[in-house]
Amino acid sequence: MTQSTGIRRDGHRPRLLDAFCCQGGAGMGYYRAGFEVTGVDVTAQPRYPLGFHQGDAIEFIRTFGASFDFVHASPPCQFDSDCQRIQGNTLPQPPHPAHTAPQAKMGRPVPPGHYGQYVGNFSGVPLARQVMDVPWMNRDGIRECIPPAYTHWIAVKYLTHERRAVA
Repeated sequence: MTQSTGIRRDGHRPRLLDAFCCQGGAGMGYYRAGFEVTGVDVTAQPRYPLGFHQGDAIEFIRTFGASFDFVHASPPCQFDSDCQRIQGNTLPQPPHPAHTAPQAKMGRPVPPGHYGQYVGNFSGVPLARQVMDVPWMNRDGIRECIPPAYTHWIAVKYLTHERRAVA
């Protein structure tokens, strides 16, 4: 979930709170797009490459959320989601072009010309770091992360919209 809190227009980098940040995939995308990023997570995150505060994300938002221009929250949902309870019912997929490269088998090394899925106990951490552009992450961080390219795209679209709204 991403929520604007009214972006500043004073020429400084807008401040973003990366709640439930883990190792910083989402935060890095926003940072690369021009945000000043602070991550918060209940677990220590020594690999987080930006400003970090250890603590409960909800409490942090309640206390300090209004001081940020933008809040991104990506709480873990694997064990307590509607998808787990529905078991088999899925949402319609958004339009997505067909992949032109074959998919590597889950958990196996990614052969040349294939694409991989970096979830679970996957092999090929060095390749995953390269493909996802997260060289600071370990396997645990990679399999949980929102790729920086995704949040960079969100940030650029948002900032472009905000600039048009001001003009």
